[in-house]
Amino acid sequence: MSTVPEDRRRLAFDLDPLLEEAGQEVEVYVIPNGVETYALTDAMPALTQVYGGAARIYPVDPSWMSDWRLSRLHMARDEGEARRSGAALLEELIAVAATCRLSRRPSLSSAGSSGSDVQGRVEGLVGAERALVRGSDGEVRTVALEASFPGLGVTIDQVLAPGQEVRGVESVRGFLDLSGSLRDGAAWIEELPEGAVALVRVGEVRPERMVVEPWPGVAVDVGLVDVTSSDLDRLTDLFWEGSVARARVHRGAGKLRLTLADVDDDDPLEPVPSLLPGGPPWLVEEGPAWERIEDREAADEGVPASAEWVQAIISDHVEAATVPIAPASTPSGVAAVADPLEEARQRANRLSRELSLEREARARQSRELKALAGALADEQRTSREAQREVQKLANRVHELMEGNRRSRDLARKQRGRPGSEVDPMATTEVFFTDPEQQFRHEVYLAWCRRIPASDKEQRQLPGQWALGPAFLASLEALTAVSRGKVLDVVVEVLTDLVREVPGRELHPLRVDAGGASPQLTRADGATAWRVSLQVNSPGARRLHYWRLQRGGIELARVGHHDDLSV
Repeated sequence: MSTVPEDRRRLAFDLDPLLEEAGQEVEVYVIPNGVETYALTDAMPALTQVYGGAARIYPVDPSWMSDWRLSRLHMARDEGEARRSGAALLEELIAVAATCRLSRRPSLSSAGSSGSDVQGRVEGLVGAERALVRGSDGEVRTVALEASFPGLGVTIDQVLAPGQEVRGVESVRGFLDLSGSLRDGAAWIEELPEGAVALVRVGEVRPERMVVEPWPGVAVDVGLVDVTSSDLDRLTDLFWEGSVARARVHRGAGKLRLTLADVDDDDPLEPVPSLLPGGPPWLVEEGPAWERIEDREAADEGVPASAEWVQAIISDHVEAATVPIAPASTPSGVAAVADPLEEARQRANRLSRELSLEREARARQSRELKALAGALADEQRTSREAQREVQKLANRVHELMEGNRRSRDLARKQRGRPGSEVDPMATTEVFFTDPEQQFRHEVYLAWCRRIPASDKEQRQLPGQWALGPAFLASLEALTAVSRGKVLDVVVEVLTDLVREVPGRELHPLRVDAGGASPQLTRADGATAWRVSLQVNSPGARRLHYWRLQRGGIELARVGHHDDLSV
């Protein structure tokens, strides 16, 4: 459906090729912009309206009524946009019309459908959804993506490549069904070894979880903890739907698990499979933006001119289908042959013009993208260098703090030997009969010792912090970690210094051990958190605490790594 803008007397789009392609399968309506489009807007579902000189195709399948993206809006605000949108509109119309024709005939992909086996070679790709295959009998047939491979979410160049040998079934004249040659993705995934690194396609992305596909339609959930160790990161900032990433394969309890956090750029990559035998890899790892632009331009230069390519294929097809010309004394016989030839030539010329317009539009877009690619590459390079520097500094800080901790532990051992001096700031002498008052006193002394004088104004102990009912009992039962170490970590938690210490591994305490499970939350809105008292040791000890909704900290308990209670 197309509308006429108020400020123009004619359509922005060329209606003739649209009507020619629509045939008897697609109805075309032209609606003046004004009262009629207001009425149409009121009657249509949200985001599916069309007005102001735009155009839209509504498929027979009513799914577009709940998902407006299934009915693409083609804008024409100026002549350049009208040309580009007109070519895209025509391509979409060709696909819709072909689908309508196929739906009235025997299904291309139905099991047991009658048809003849055809072997051939891919001559070329047309747009994102079509390929032309020349059979061993010399005839050219069309491969329709939506008919052979419905629901895979791929483009034709992810399945077929020029020169590829294929085999399929021609159950509808002129259309080749290749669905029977589709490889078994489950078998390929089953053969991936433990720890292998493979390319995956990113599907739905949310801030703390996303879906990736090692094979079209094989969805694997990935949580934030499987991608990054930082709780400040959001997956929506790192990935987008349709992007390609590297993932490491893990298997446990017979279930496939993929992680992205433990993958390096120099890790060996599993060969990317093809969806059909002899086809191209269905995924290609994305390089920098400027490399993708140059690759696309180089590919364009290697394709023959649109007119010669299309006309050569159609001419061959027409010649192969031509019947003997009747004698000159039979004008009707000559006309019967001449009309199809003339029709084929006109169609070839029209396709040539459309492809030329599309190539011009792509060339302009490539120039614009290339102008921005250099700046984008510099920004990405600077960002990667900054991230490496931050990681180096964080590792250095962690090393210094661990060295400082070992020095304190050694000093405590030295104080217990005969003749050694006792540090009055580290004394464990009992000053209070109440265990909670004694612990609070020790926390204050640890704060005096732990926080430098220059930082005490900024890193003050909070006025209100609480001890949970089980905290002191769990502290008394704790082994393998000194009380002084616990006091140091408590000071880091209370002063919020813990966020700057990588060795503490601060992260939410979740409902269960699953990486994608929600954070544990109390009825009063408090959220549970976990920090490390030890790292890289069997049964490493952890500190659990609550961050209160009204502000403040409540220490819950200390225990083993596998103890998730709070």
